[in-house]
Amino acid sequence: QEAIPEIAGGEIEQVTVDVVVLDKKKGLPVTGLTQADFTVLDEGQPQEIVSFELIDRQPGGADVVTEPPPRVVTNLEVATEKPGRTFVILFDDIHIAPLNAQPAKAAVAAFLDRGVVEGDLVTLVATSGNAWWSTRMKGGRDDIIAVLQRLDGMRILEPARDRITDWEAMQIVEYRNVLVARRVQRRLEAYGTSLQKPFSQDDAMNREEAWAFFQRGVVDPYVESLAGRTYLAAKTRLRKNLEATERVVESLAEGRDRKALLLVSDGFIDDPSQPALKRVIEAARRVNATLYFIDSGGLRTLSFGYSAEFGPALDSRDTMAAIADLSAEGEGSAALADNTGGFSIRSTNAFDEGAVRIGRESQSYYLLGYVPGDIPRDGRFRKIEVKVDGDYEIRARGGY
Repeated sequence: QEAIPEIAGGEIEQVTVDVVVLDKKKGLPVTGLTQADFTVLDEGQPQEIVSFELIDRQPGGADVVTEPPPRVVTNLEVATEKPGRTFVILFDDIHIAPLNAQPAKAAVAAFLDRGVVEGDLVTLVATSGNAWWSTRMKGGRDDIIAVLQRLDGMRILEPARDRITDWEAMQIVEYRNVLVARRVQRRLEAYGTSLQKPFSQDDAMNREEAWAFFQRGVVDPYVESLAGRTYLAAKTRLRKNLEATERVVESLAEGRDRKALLLVSDGFIDDPSQPALKRVIEAARRVNATLYFIDSGGLRTLSFGYSAEFGPALDSRDTMAAIADLSAEGEGSAALADNTGGFSIRSTNAFDEGAVRIGRESQSYYLLGYVPGDIPRDGRFRKIEVKVDGDYEIRARGGY
């Protein structure tokens, strides 16, 4: 929202919505639409569109910056009068494995080469805090590439017999999911991992009695302890990521540019114990920013925990369940995209093409403004729906 002068001298609130309209067959931005082609609903109620503008940054478009690139390199943002595009590349080195870092950087480089146009403001941020660099494209491309090349994946996944996934750990600790715990237990036993016994063999209490005394649900004590350590590490990584993401989103509060965040990451779990997940979504909605998730893990296979080097083939029911759970490791990052009007590039090794698609599809967009009138200032989320006459794919924020 932005305050605009009222005729009587006071102020009213105008809500501005940036809308990307795509051709369903080609996936390209659609230009040439008029204000009459759009309908905006606020909480289901039609609104009068009081401002309408097409921002066309496609090659040859009216809003393409044609000035020569600056001779002086700077990390400070240069103000522009015309609304354009602001991109933040969140390189999630906290969650990216070293083997996936190079393909992730290749995707970012492809985006910088083919997804941006002259005049776009691009910021590269590492969630670890190891990088924060802003530049105008395309004059600052080489400098941001130099910063990118210094980044690497920091998440080390050791191929250990008793390694479990973040999602398995969360299911066991947070949800007391006995089915997942039993699956992990069977896997560890098949690989010869010595499960912890609550009492020594010399103790008078037998194993069944000890289990009855110690167990919560029917989770093996060693599995529960392993899940606790894994879940704690996962929460620590996730908290650092979300804190960095929230700071980035809040920094975008000023300006009328279309704001997009590209989260390049191996993904993280959707953890209900992390209130920062909801805060990031709310912050993105406040500043009218869209988040996209590019899964640098690509096409996933079974984790190291299902490696044949550790022992015999596992029970087919456990293997099939593990395959079904592969996507669960990235549900948190996908949720950020889904709830801010973006989408995810997942289950593919061609995520560089996905990154380019994110940049190209918003090279032309519409700015619609309306005045919602006297609405309660109760902090409640208000739903926005944008409709366009014709058979198009529409991307717009879901509310404010």
